Amino acid sequence: YTAIANPLPVALRLVRPLGAFYVLFKPAIWLLHKSSNFLLQKMLRRQPVPGTELAHSEEELRLILDQSEKSEEVSPLGRDLLTNVLDLRRRVVRDIMTPRGEVVSLDIEESFEENVKKALASKHTRFPLVRGHLDNTLGLIHVKELVPMMRDPQPDLLRIKRELIPVPEMMSLEKLLTLFLSKHAHLAMVVDEFGGTVGMVTLENVLEELVGDIQDEFDADKEEFRKINENEFTVDGALGLYELRDMAGLELESADVSTIGGYVTHLLGHLPKQGEQVKIDNYLVTVSQTDSRRVRQLHFQKLGEPAARMPATKPNVAL
Repeated sequence: YTAIANPLPVALRLVRPLGAFYVLFKPAIWLLHKSSNFLLQKMLRRQPVPGTELAHSEEELRLILDQSEKSEEVSPLGRDLLTNVLDLRRRVVRDIMTPRGEVVSLDIEESFEENVKKALASKHTRFPLVRGHLDNTLGLIHVKELVPMMRDPQPDLLRIKRELIPVPEMMSLEKLLTLFLSKHAHLAMVVDEFGGTVGMVTLENVLEELVGDIQDEFDADKEEFRKINENEFTVDGALGLYELRDMAGLELESADVSTIGGYVTHLLGHLPKQGEQVKIDNYLVTVSQTDSRRVRQLHFQKLGEPAARMPATKPNVAL
């Protein structure tokens, strides 16, 4: 107990005795080490594990972080940052990308003036350059090169386009961050297994997974999760399943969708209408807002004690 309470003073006092102990018993330690390795290699046919390979697993690191936070050796913010770093390997691009329907692109088939108006209205700094649609992407346009071209009598977006990196939607965020850093890139197009464009992802999206939402003067406040009381809350349809888990403790998994709006649509088998309901675990979920293409907002009402968990592909649905 004394050593745990006062580790540094105890360690300083024991340095000399432990040093003498090591010198005195070094021959015996060497003999035991060599004989045990000989038995492992010759009799049990096993290779001894070097000390450098005795590393901690991810789960052990998480436990260490939890204990370090409780003992106040690590701050809550530091613990969250380090945990988010570990989570990068588990999360994929599809979880954080901007979906195709929300991507603002510049079209080479439109006039230069129309593209400039679109860029200035969006308040973004980088845009994919396409020919007709996102499946025919030509490159990347930066607004700092677009504005000076407004003085050019014959502006041509192809002259200022940069390389646009394609990434698969199931790439881990850890690999995506490594790719961004190695390529010195800030934006990539997300493609599916057939090569079709499904969205866009930025370096800022990845950094937000580490430090939380990064808002600038152009970002509008968006309330993705609003708690009404202990048993009710509303969520944005674009909220990720893993984010819903962190905010509401609701564990939902699906190999087909990554957002709660997509999850509800997948359960019902059609694009829901406003007012439709579905039972997920011990919640009654009501579709409160939709548009012609997706679920915009959902209302969760807690029913009672949760029933036995059912497979994610065949949940209990009540229309």
